[in-house]
Formats: sequence, C-alpha cells, structure tokens
Amino acid sequence: DQPHPAGPHIIGILKEHKLLLESWEDIQAEEGLFQVSLGEHDFSNSLLIQVKKEAFPNVYNALDSTPKWQGIVDALQNKDVVLAHINARVAEMDQALQEINTYAITAKI
Repeated sequence: DQPHPAGPHIIGILKEHKLLLESWEDIQAEEGLFQVSLGEHDFSNSLLIQVKKEAFPNVYNALDSTPKWQGIVDALQNKDVVLAHINARVAEMDQALQEINTYAITAKI
C-alpha cells in the first residue's frame, strides 16, 4: 500500500500550518503518516490532523458537525520502531544491572 505521490506536498503544507499531528499516544508518525485501526478496519498511510478552533473556526465547526466514530481508534506502531524501543529499554536495564553488580562486588571487598 503506497502513499499517494502528492502526500509529501500535502504533509508539508499541513506541517507548515501546524495542522498535522506528528505523534499520538507516544506513537510517532512515519513521514507524517500513521497506521490507524478503527474497530476491525486498518488504514495505512493515514494523516491525523488537529484543527484548532481559534485558528480555523469554520473548518473546526464543519468537522465538529459531522458524525463521530463511536468505536475504538488506535494508532498502530511499526514493528521496527517497537523492536528498537524494546532493545533500547533492554540496553538500559542491562546497564542498570551492571551498575548494581559493580556496586555489590565493590561493597563486598
């Protein structure tokens, strides 16, 4: 599933106007795009926008008047990003254990 060729241009414009969410619930967008799950449906290459009422009142009101999804919405993390995060936490834990072991050995001497 490939992003649309105009995607980078649209993403640039949305970023310029501070409308594009680049992270959601600790999940970072990849080149401005998320994989989103709505109930049983997954959507890749999804843009998540945030329209501030003060900046764009007409757009905000138009979006606010549309029907809302009542189910669960999740942003899905890329497997490589999850693995990198896990590996970083494991490295931190290994370092902490090494420091504890070093302290324990030093304390016994």
